[in-house]
Amino acid sequence: MTYPKTILNSKIRKAINIFLILSFFIISPLVILYTTGYRYDLKTGDISQTGVIGVDVKPNTAKVFLNNIEIKKKIPIRVTNLAPDFYSIRIELDGYYTWLKDIDVKSKKSTFISNVWLYKKSIPSSVLNSFENIVNVEFSPDGKYALLTTKESDIYEVKIYETSSKQISTITRTTNEQEPQTSWSSFGNSAYIKITDSIRTTIYLLSATIPDNTNSFLFDTKSLDNNIQWKNSALPAIFIKENHEIKQLSLTGEKIITSNLNVDNWFVDEKNDVWSVDNNKKTLKMVSGTQDSIPYSLNQPDNRIIDINSKRAILTNQNETTIIKLNTRESVSIKTGSFTFSQYSNSWLTWSPLEIWEIWESGDYKLVNRTSEIIKTVNILDKYGVLLLTSENYIKTFDTNYLLSQKLLENVTIKKIAINQKDQKIFFWGIVNGEENFFELEY
Repeated sequence: MTYPKTILNSKIRKAINIFLILSFFIISPLVILYTTGYRYDLKTGDISQTGVIGVDVKPNTAKVFLNNIEIKKKIPIRVTNLAPDFYSIRIELDGYYTWLKDIDVKSKKSTFISNVWLYKKSIPSSVLNSFENIVNVEFSPDGKYALLTTKESDIYEVKIYETSSKQISTITRTTNEQEPQTSWSSFGNSAYIKITDSIRTTIYLLSATIPDNTNSFLFDTKSLDNNIQWKNSALPAIFIKENHEIKQLSLTGEKIITSNLNVDNWFVDEKNDVWSVDNNKKTLKMVSGTQDSIPYSLNQPDNRIIDINSKRAILTNQNETTIIKLNTRESVSIKTGSFTFSQYSNSWLTWSPLEIWEIWESGDYKLVNRTSEIIKTVNILDKYGVLLLTSENYIKTFDTNYLLSQKLLENVTIKKIAINQKDQKIFFWGIVNGEENFFELEY
């Protein structure tokens, strides 16, 4: 038998075998490293493990793009084996504003984009057929209700409006010369209406969920202090000072908290201890309560008390806010003067035209945002940390987690604003296209 001639002599065959063996021992580890999530970075020359991006947003019909390439998966999405680097994430849906953010993917780390909502592109619509006689609007903290004060001829009426059902009912009417004062509690859907003339003052206290369940209190105007404080409670309850007595008013009646108190700038804390600010001495002190109090020094005059609990006190003089840790007597001042309470975190948001801060129950605080655009109001849009900000002519969102903002409406004048989170609607009293009215805006 004869064999065809071949150049694969023993030396060549040996070289091929060595090459294949070496290839196996070189390529196999590389394949194993790749499949277990390792990548070689051409920029740095380093080998590092990959990271993961997870995306879960609403509406879940949105499209997700990674570095401008659509990820053709249903939300929630998980993208694995990403080399450590910055990636551009774009989330879009017809009829909604686009969400765009550069995400830093780190080795052996998972980065989640969650608790994100896309906001509708919508235009405001007027809620009331006639707005001519309305002189004031006050919204409940959750945006479910509004107190409307109207004036026709010499008669004032206060009405309650339910934003979901659009039902409206009259609570009281008066022929007083002074406009009734209305206020909502920061801690629940409770409101009071204060009607004052030169002789007497009437205070109506109500729960918006049961508007027929009200209680009224009559006082001598000259004996009543101007200060009214809401109790930190879901039930309707306020504190007032008549002559030298501080009283609690509720739907079940009135109760004396303390007597023989000759102070003007007062506050009742969660234990019903009474505190007072002496602006002449620039001090804060417990003046009636469970223990003796050594005065706390204040740096600025003209302070009023925003809140006091067992750990901290918050005061402001409209231009500067003072936070005092009661146990250590440490104090700090920040340049803010407006406040809103977050029922989700039991914290206070305070702001100036250019800064927003958050103050917790412990007395700790942090800067939330600093901006070059003037801030007029701050509202809580959702429990995940998104705020609704207004200026003189726009409404926008600000996500405190991703530090992103989105303008929802421009070229408007906002007087009062609130958010009905359940219905995903923003309600505001303002001017749109030259028309003053009570508007709603879907988001």
